[in-house]
Amino acid sequence: MENSVKSQEKKFRNIILQKTSKGFIQNLRFPNSIRTLITFAHIWLILAICLISIVYTYKTYDIYTVFYLLPLTILIASRQNALSVQIHESAHYLLFRSKLLNDVFCNLFGAYWVLNDVVSYRVTHLEHHQHLHSENDPDRDLYSINNKSNSKPAPFLYIINDIFGITAMKRIFQYTKINRPDSTINNKFTFLKHFVGKLFAQFIIFLFFYLFSNFSSALLLWFVFWIIPLFCIFPIIIRIRTVAEHFSEYDTQKVNFTARTSQGNIITNYLLGACMEFHFEHHLLPYIPHYNLKKVHKELKKEGLFVRNKTNQFVSEDFLSGGYLNFWFKLVKTAYFQNSK
Repeated sequence: MENSVKSQEKKFRNIILQKTSKGFIQNLRFPNSIRTLITFAHIWLILAICLISIVYTYKTYDIYTVFYLLPLTILIASRQNALSVQIHESAHYLLFRSKLLNDVFCNLFGAYWVLNDVVSYRVTHLEHHQHLHSENDPDRDLYSINNKSNSKPAPFLYIINDIFGITAMKRIFQYTKINRPDSTINNKFTFLKHFVGKLFAQFIIFLFFYLFSNFSSALLLWFVFWIIPLFCIFPIIIRIRTVAEHFSEYDTQKVNFTARTSQGNIITNYLLGACMEFHFEHHLLPYIPHYNLKKVHKELKKEGLFVRNKTNQFVSEDFLSGGYLNFWFKLVKTAYFQNSK
């Protein structure tokens, strides 16, 4: 099954390379440091506005009034998701041309704040690329959401795990366990360094709240407006996105290469995609930064690869989701409102 998926992936990659000029793809490979800095600055600006709004409301009114701002947890979780997407970019060395700067910058300004680190993520994520849809794919538990008793998807059963933090705990353990075969992660000093970095980042968030309140209020604000988004809302966003990208209706004996591009409206792209919309192109050309994958998609459309006709193998729900929410609407309809075949 795994060899079949890899052969399909290779075939589609070759088609894309034949349809586009070598110079076109080559010119899109290099990361843009300015784009990276702007992206991180935007993410942290939105987070800063959210956190300042929370402490301002607390200082102006009281701790109870702050809870009228609970909808901000969704926006905060979406920016935690955006930081996670930048970890993904860093895992492919797509933030800066310097590999050292790529990893150090992302750890300090991205990964540690969402209890992750680039090296651990990279090992796990490259396994995902290498073993897509197989039992060895570490992300398979995120997009394989079929009911164990029948062939129909059961998305809400899995989202319950997300809401109660079970998915987050599993992923954090997966990223941080030392007993990986990778020698860098087996280095206990490296593990300890990243562990301290993650704790320090959480302490900074708590300290921000503590500077404007007392210990118990700061602890409550940190838990409600940072930990709950991170453990209970962010995993739902990851689930929505990953299922739209990779869910396959086929059984385990027959799996096609499935990696979908999801172009929705500007709000869903911002809150859910966070620069991961062109996922079909990413799996075939993982060495291209996210902001250039849109150019690849436009070039493929211009070459007619996504034009609907009976012989075009690229016009398929395996490659185009129709948007995150549209895909989930059809998935939920199939799961709960259609009779079993």
